[in-house]
Amino acid sequence: MAKGLKSFLDDWDETHPEDVVVIDEPVSVKYDVAALQHKLESQGLFPVIVYKHPITVEGKNSPFPLVCNLLASRRRCAESIGTRPERVAMDYVKTISARMKPALLANGDAPVKEVIERSRIDLNDLPVPIHHENTSGKEITGSYITTVDPETGIDNTACQRGEPISDKSMSMFIGGGSHNARNIASWWAQGKDAPVAMWIGHHPAACIGGQVKLSHPESHWEAMGGLLREPLRLVPTETWGDLLKVPADAEIVIEGVMPKNKLIAGGQFGDWARYLIPSHPRGTMEVTCITHRRGAYFHDIVTGCADHQVGGSFAIAAAVYSACKKVAPELTNVHLPLSGMCRATVYAQVKNPKPGRAKAIIHTALMTDQRIKTVFVVDDDVDIFDEREVLWAFATRAHFDKDLILLDGVPSTTMNPITRSDGVGTKMGVDCTLPPSPDPDIPSHYQMPMRVPREAVQQIDLGTLVPGDKIKRMVRES
Repeated sequence: MAKGLKSFLDDWDETHPEDVVVIDEPVSVKYDVAALQHKLESQGLFPVIVYKHPITVEGKNSPFPLVCNLLASRRRCAESIGTRPERVAMDYVKTISARMKPALLANGDAPVKEVIERSRIDLNDLPVPIHHENTSGKEITGSYITTVDPETGIDNTACQRGEPISDKSMSMFIGGGSHNARNIASWWAQGKDAPVAMWIGHHPAACIGGQVKLSHPESHWEAMGGLLREPLRLVPTETWGDLLKVPADAEIVIEGVMPKNKLIAGGQFGDWARYLIPSHPRGTMEVTCITHRRGAYFHDIVTGCADHQVGGSFAIAAAVYSACKKVAPELTNVHLPLSGMCRATVYAQVKNPKPGRAKAIIHTALMTDQRIKTVFVVDDDVDIFDEREVLWAFATRAHFDKDLILLDGVPSTTMNPITRSDGVGTKMGVDCTLPPSPDPDIPSHYQMPMRVPREAVQQIDLGTLVPGDKIKRMVRES
């Protein structure tokens, strides 16, 4: 059976039943879905949540169950692509390099074509949530937009969103610097409307692969197959045929056209930095067809939560690792922590770096992605997945007079409100590594850190020494 969202949920529920929450009672998608996710996240809990009977913003029973928090767990996302959390950056690079050509299915063989709606199109049937107050309205966030370059016929996919404004139309948030925006602009420059498709719901590996960083024009399908470890199955769209294909094992596909140069004043909405993006002109999509599986799941991503941050960070971590490994072979690992919104902060780990290599990593990482704002470089005796250890190295190994690097006037994302109006800002890096040894055979002249033998920690049986019910009642402190 080809991999998809339902197959993943079935397998995960069987192997990790404690990590799947199924809610049978009706729940409103206006604030309540986001409220539950925020409450769980505040307690350090990130289960997949399945709402069997979501109530739409309009107060209707939606026929589509809603799935959220799918990408919130680093462990779950890592296992979905066949690796471990601490190996994400390195293995992501390997798997997307082992690309697989997609397989093309006939319309009648594609699960996403089980139901085809051309005449009766109503976006209000979908359980599209409102996550936060002061936003302009409903937002489809767990969606991937696919467009095609009119010059080459090469498609592009990105995790981007739409806001339903009627039963058959949406305003679209497609970032101005994105490859999809370039494709749409190329169609408009030819005086033509742009073909577009939005697909919703797939295996986490496909969702993560849909965010891989590629050049333009370059299709995502082969990289997604590499992460799935099987060819991604595609099917022609009903509206555009072979010109624009979509994943055959998606849950829902919304097809349409973006009329040339038709812009509306899109409302403000939340994004990864946990601020509301102000209103600005946005293109529109006129829906021509909706296809879906029978009993299709609607995938929602609550913006600003871990669900929004973690899955999208894998591609950034891999890009940082690849770029920095070229300038500093001593690099052993990188991590983008949730506390840094999985985009703004990088922890980089090195082993016996030569002089200047830590600073080379800082400069390279800060310029790899506009969203990255801070980089910490530590030695390999520091666990970059334990924030206490990183901050310990920062507090005890960094000399701020010579180890602090500031880059001013460099490109930064305008989604971070501290970025200046001209799109530039100031970024920072800190070299938290030990001073180099004067000789390779002599240890670095630095005080020896206190360490309990790792074997002793592993052998201690906490359950034997401290009753289990006592542990559950202990107050957890960050």
